[in-house]
Amino acid sequence: MVVEINDQRVVRWTYQGGTGRSHQEILSHDQLRVGDNTIQFRVDATEGSSFQSLEISDVIIWFQIDLAV
Repeated sequence: MVVEINDQRVVRWTYQGGTGRSHQEILSHDQLRVGDNTIQFRVDATEGSSFQSLEISDVIIWFQIDLAV
């Protein structure tokens, strides 16, 4: 599975079977921006692979920025 934010690859996970439970990724400050952002989850399953299904839930993106006062 590939995760992209604002057309930049954040992470790529390769599953070798079994059950994947949860993932956590710390993002760089330049991957998110104030205003609109896009996030994409993509799975590239080849024909004949053991990939059965994928469920994505409870996606949390916490964006914090220091503002000059």
